Amino acid sequence: GSTPIRKLIAAGRLAQAARYLGRPVSILGKVLKGDGRGRTLGYPTANIELNGEVLPPLGVYAAFVVFEGKKYKAMANIGHRPSFKQKSSLINLEVHIFQFNRNLYRKMILVELIQKIRNERKFKTIEGLVGQLNKDSIRSKDILASL
Repeated sequence: GSTPIRKLIAAGRLAQAARYLGRPVSILGKVLKGDGRGRTLGYPTANIELNGEVLPPLGVYAAFVVFEGKKYKAMANIGHRPSFKQKSSLINLEVHIFQFNRNLYRKMILVELIQKIRNERKFKTIEGLVGQLNKDSIRSKDILASL
């Protein structure tokens, strides 16, 4: 069944999992209201509702987003969403779609996770974060352009 594939995904072996599946590892979900933080950084993101899917390790990924039959280049972040209400922090999937400015709130999108770019990390300054996001976007576009 799907157990070996789930193990590969959880271990971050996306290319191998994709070979088994015959398609990229992907997550279909509804776009939730974000906190708008990404927009102020120049990287607006869509937060995806998760329903217990097996996710690869935390980090930043080159990704495609499929919406209304069209495929867009994107980068995805799988990370902890700090939550003040509970002790446990939730895992969050958010995507920034390159050259895209439509409102996706409450729409269903498919996120295809292609390749991990880096681990999740904390940044001391906004400048440091934005500088890294700029590098991430260049790296993502390079990876996706080669496919």
